[in-house]
Amino acid sequence: MKHLPNILSLSRGVLGMILVFLVVSAHPFAHLLGLVIFIAAGLSDYYDGKIARRYGYVSNFGKLVDPITDKILILPALFVFSHMGYFNFFWIFLIAVREIIVTLARLGFMLEGETVAAEAGGKIKLVSQIVLLSACLVRLIADDYEILHWLGGLARIVILMSLPVTIGLTLFSGWRFYQSNQKLFSGKAFQKYVSALGVGLIPYAPGTWGSAVGLLLVLAFSQHPVLYLLCFGAVIWAGYWAVNGLQITEHEDPAYVVIDEAAGMMVSLAFIPLTLTSAVLGFVLFRLFDILKPPPLKRLERFPGYWGILCDDLGAGLYAWVAIQILI
Repeated sequence: MKHLPNILSLSRGVLGMILVFLVVSAHPFAHLLGLVIFIAAGLSDYYDGKIARRYGYVSNFGKLVDPITDKILILPALFVFSHMGYFNFFWIFLIAVREIIVTLARLGFMLEGETVAAEAGGKIKLVSQIVLLSACLVRLIADDYEILHWLGGLARIVILMSLPVTIGLTLFSGWRFYQSNQKLFSGKAFQKYVSALGVGLIPYAPGTWGSAVGLLLVLAFSQHPVLYLLCFGAVIWAGYWAVNGLQITEHEDPAYVVIDEAAGMMVSLAFIPLTLTSAVLGFVLFRLFDILKPPPLKRLERFPGYWGILCDDLGAGLYAWVAIQILI
């Protein structure tokens, strides 16, 4: 029984992944099944917390997993509905940025020995997201059956009204999360975690892992040039903040600092039509130039502090970008 709340939380994440496949299916029955699964997942969110509090089964693992599985349930499905034209991708991007940053922050806080549970504002935000996603599912089902045409119109109104409320609550709860945990954000362990993008702490080939994160960012934002540039700027700023906070000495480039590799990877594939060939070629060429450091990349390492860490990777990305233009 003591593991039941965590089992319910983990099952919610699994149901969230199944939900995406049901939504994109062309079969009307799959859409109905998706609504049933979403209701079941919502109930699991209610009962896992209730059982944990009632019987004293609250754990650090549960505090961490519960909000993460909530995001797995909500975010992928909202992205799919934005792709289907239910609302603009930009609004879901704002929601996703908040959710991803908070999730990564919770993981980073674990390095400080702290497990941060979801706050009341976060739960209210989650309810608004559930209402929005429920309306999307109802509209999807109504479009499958002519008899439910009136319900589809009602669902559209709910989507139109709930979207700005959801965005507002999501951003506000993110701000409250930051205010409540400012000391943890300024901790050295968290700054190291940010500079490593988490994966840099893996003892084997951290630079390759950092480049892989950069490739994921390319895949996520390659179809949206403005968001791509915003993401690139955010990576540069996060690296500057984290490295300066760690007070890394001049000309030092610790192996765990891989946020510069992510930035360089984004340069190598910037505004290039993304295919399997271009993605693999960009990744391989960037790693090659980053390791070999053809002139004048070695000289760029002489810049002081963060800029010396960053600029040689940006240069390697530029070399890779030019090579791809020639080869493809």
